Amino acid sequence: MSSSKNVSTSSSNVPSATASQQAATPILTAHNISKWYHFYSSPLEPLREVFGLPRKNNSNRFCALENVSLEVYPGECIGIIGRNGAGKSTLMQILAGTLQPSEGDLTCNGRIAALLELGTGFNPDFTGRENIFLNGGILGLKQVELQERYDAIVSFADIGVFIDQPVKYYSTGMFARLAFAIALEVEPKLLLIDEILAVGDASFQRKCFRRLDELLERGVSILLVSHSIDIIRSRCSRCLYLEHGKPKMYGDAPDACDLYLQDVLEERSGNGATTEASQTAAVKASVRNADPEAFITLCSFTPDEEIQVAQQGTGSMQICSARLLFKVKHGNPAPYSGDTIVCKTDLLATQEIHDGFVFGFLLRDRFGNDVFGISYSSEQLGLRAQLHTHDRLRIVIDVRCDLRPDTYFVTLGIQDCAFENIFAYAHDALSFELHKPDSDDKNMIGGLARLQCTGKAEFVSAVEGN
Repeated sequence: MSSSKNVSTSSSNVPSATASQQAATPILTAHNISKWYHFYSSPLEPLREVFGLPRKNNSNRFCALENVSLEVYPGECIGIIGRNGAGKSTLMQILAGTLQPSEGDLTCNGRIAALLELGTGFNPDFTGRENIFLNGGILGLKQVELQERYDAIVSFADIGVFIDQPVKYYSTGMFARLAFAIALEVEPKLLLIDEILAVGDASFQRKCFRRLDELLERGVSILLVSHSIDIIRSRCSRCLYLEHGKPKMYGDAPDACDLYLQDVLEERSGNGATTEASQTAAVKASVRNADPEAFITLCSFTPDEEIQVAQQGTGSMQICSARLLFKVKHGNPAPYSGDTIVCKTDLLATQEIHDGFVFGFLLRDRFGNDVFGISYSSEQLGLRAQLHTHDRLRIVIDVRCDLRPDTYFVTLGIQDCAFENIFAYAHDALSFELHKPDSDDKNMIGGLARLQCTGKAEFVSAVEGN
């Protein structure tokens, strides 16, 4: 794909590439891309353009993008942020080739796969199975290639029997699953994602981010539009911040995110309370009648077929079941940031264990980042080193979750004390959601951890200095 228009003479706003990037050929280069739309005061004005007649009023136009430049290198993930109406989706459509720029130059070296809007490239009356071949063909795959990759697409989408139902009956989450699964099998050089992951649940997002990491390792480049600053910070090396169609900053992702948040906070400062207070009130109202001493099960699994697939290891010990519990506090049967959850795990020794074992608990966020991990030896748990076949154990771990409100996943594992053999390993076996505490209604928690801190201020004289 390559398009060329009159190029503006303004200087490029592309930040300096790293040494390794300078040695590589960019997958995509966009130079001074602009896009504007004309407003017509009468139905006859479009006809004047058709016949090449001059416009009566050239100033009556809306500029959606103005002089946007960027370069994308192999294996690089670049974020695009900005408020609604900043021009993010317009830019992505131009990069995907579905919209022509009014001005500027665009060059792409390789296949592009785009996930821009739900339903794009799908026939609502076709089944999911039929749309795999339709959408895959639009993205450039041959029918033979789609036949070979069909099982992988269906497996990743994980929508069960609905694969043979018309997609017009799909939920937005099911639509996103199928669209994402197809795009992954296209094997693009550049993958464009415009907020489509936001419609999936936390488990699906976690699955998608693991696959995106694999693509980046293989040299696939990713352009990611998201309103989640946490996603941009954790996934992107560089970031383009658009404001009213113009690039306000294009540079290191953390710096661009900081500038964006600063602008958002300044805009909020005079607007009064946000909707978060009303959301918190709704949560409290829904649980007002809960038993104040009850333990609520947040999540659990038992050794059914699904968990047996996820549980790996030698099998010398097995994870029979696990539960995450939370004790109701003040009528709220859901953990808030700063509350304590209880993990109860039942284990079974399937053979003699002579030298003890180590039990591991790992907490990850929805982006796949390790948040917290801890391990306990059988000695630390007060158990004897030797276990007999068919011995059953229950391990209880209390975890105070001083973390930001979000969705978290728990991985459980057992191994020998020499850390050479893994007996059992259940990846993302449990999940739970932390809510925002009432005390933080007026505070914005940034980062990952919710640390205990206080703030104070005092007037000082110029003489005092420090």
